Amino acid sequence: MPEKSELVVDYKHRIIWLDGTITCKMASRFGNILNKLNKTRIAPIILYVRGPGGDPWATISMINDISNSQSPVGCVAHDCVASGCFTLTQAGVWRAALPGTKFVLHSAEGLSHASKKDIQQTQKEISDWLERLRLVDFLQFFWFSMRGRPVSMIQEMLKANTVLSLPRAIKFRLVDRYFSRRDFIEHKKLIRKIQKAKS
Repeated sequence: MPEKSELVVDYKHRIIWLDGTITCKMASRFGNILNKLNKTRIAPIILYVRGPGGDPWATISMINDISNSQSPVGCVAHDCVASGCFTLTQAGVWRAALPGTKFVLHSAEGLSHASKKDIQQTQKEISDWLERLRLVDFLQFFWFSMRGRPVSMIQEMLKANTVLSLPRAIKFRLVDRYFSRRDFIEHKKLIRKIQKAKS
């Protein structure tokens, strides 16, 4: 069963809260939120991210939105960020995380497993599918290699489906710094108020 996805925005405090699986619907809404925040004023935005990843093309769309935003977007990871959710954080002008956050790097191609349905596909269909997964891996590696170092180690970690602690993520320059737990709790309360008001 797929994890529930939430995308909540506090326009007043310029906080975006992404929790769960990245979907195409979420990516479309995310672009609209950023446009509205940029039209209101050009000022910093904080994006909180937690989740297992999701649709790679939706993730790339969101990365492009962050990169093209006139307002600088800082990304804060918390709890566990994997796959596309981790890749998404790399688009931030700064990348921070709460103590105890876990980061999961993995190859899209490496996670593919044959099933009965796959076996019934033609060789060309399987080949095309693998090419798409390789493209996803390339794009994911591109974003991690923009600031992360050493690049060769990041590539090896992607192949090995590595789980990183926050100190290790900082060591490999995939995260810039720790984020204040006090600020996180304050912002989480603001988001919870918005969620309660909607329910």
